[in-house]
Amino acid sequence: MNEGSPKEEILCGAYLRSVRREKGVSLEKVSEKTKILSSLLKSLEEDDYSQLPPSAFLHGMIKKYAQFLELDPDKIIQLYQKSNGRHLSSGQYDLLPHNRFQVKQFNIFLFLKKPLFFVLRISLFILIIAYFVYEIFLFLLPPNIVFSSPSVDFSTTQSQFVLEGKVVRGKSLFWGDKEIPLDKRGNFQKEIVLVPGLNEIELRAVNNLGKSTFVTRNIIYTRP
Repeated sequence: MNEGSPKEEILCGAYLRSVRREKGVSLEKVSEKTKILSSLLKSLEEDDYSQLPPSAFLHGMIKKYAQFLELDPDKIIQLYQKSNGRHLSSGQYDLLPHNRFQVKQFNIFLFLKKPLFFVLRISLFILIIAYFVYEIFLFLLPPNIVFSSPSVDFSTTQSQFVLEGKVVRGKSLFWGDKEIPLDKRGNFQKEIVLVPGLNEIELRAVNNLGKSTFVTRNIIYTRP
């Protein structure tokens, strides 16, 4: 048999099978080399096109098989068209989502997929909006001064005292005209020399918008 020019009366699949057998190649070997499922190759060789993919995909499969057998792909395609009579285009039942080779999804998943995706999208949107509202809210609020020492007004017999605390939502802290340094977290520490009697210590915190907050601590110093 002339492999380059198959007789027109022979079917495409039968011709491919005869050439493969003449070459002494197993169907499994063809499947391994071409990466085409052996079940599809078997259906093709038996000219059983009901189990094969749409013609547009079958076209490429036949060409790959023909090239493996060292045949002229175009002549094999012509033989396929004459022997089977199928046009190389997808039919109405081979179009997605009704393609017979499509992997079908569970109905429950199809039912839940759209509502679930919608809920997740809305939830993410709400979280983003809530975050920005929270940040804007914090930005607009006045600063706050939190004392860790002293937490309340008190009396002492020590002439020196360390004032400690934290400024929230503020960029600067002042004691009178003197600025008290803040670290990156807004913490501050200031050593104060007390005078006998009442010492009224007023601190002023300022935020980025220029809003100020005043906090006062009264310390009574009594000499021992």
